[in-house]
Amino acid sequence: MISRGAVSSSPRCRRTRTLPGSFRLRPRLCARNGITHMSNYLLYNGEDFTGKGHSYHADTPEDLYERMRISMDLCEELNAELDHKVAIFSFPMRYIPLSDLKRGFVGARWNAKYLRALQRMLIPTQGKGVSSRSFFEADFGTSPDEFVMYLAMPEEHLGWRGHFAKRKNETEADTAARKRRLTPWWHAC
Repeated sequence: MISRGAVSSSPRCRRTRTLPGSFRLRPRLCARNGITHMSNYLLYNGEDFTGKGHSYHADTPEDLYERMRISMDLCEELNAELDHKVAIFSFPMRYIPLSDLKRGFVGARWNAKYLRALQRMLIPTQGKGVSSRSFFEADFGTSPDEFVMYLAMPEEHLGWRGHFAKRKNETEADTAARKRRLTPWWHAC
């Protein structure tokens, strides 16, 4: 259910490794004025281009991870600050040029394996990249490096990642042994 309307803001491009201030400012303004459900699209798999006198550089998988994390952090900050709950849904959206009729474009800083792995990782979220922190970290990792490691995993093993959360009454050594037993490729990454 959407309260007082929904807002969609998308930082289509960026000039630096940091997000524009409006990416943080606009959702804050909306939340402070009673809009409780917002969405944004996080474009990835882009290419270098120049427009309106500015140069834009192709994004990396690490850039996408940071944008998803920032969106999740912002949602948590707003929920801690305000007297009402706010939900921000971030939808990673794959860039494909209009001229690519077969939809197989792979950006300069991406590869087909990473693109397929990301699709697979988004299945449980129904395309929404941000959820609770515990789910986010289980699905996308706790750092950009871990996210890239997940993208490099064999596809059939991507679904096993959540199985390595520490179980009740399980020691760290037991968790590590279970991980080694079920994913011998893990330590090669």
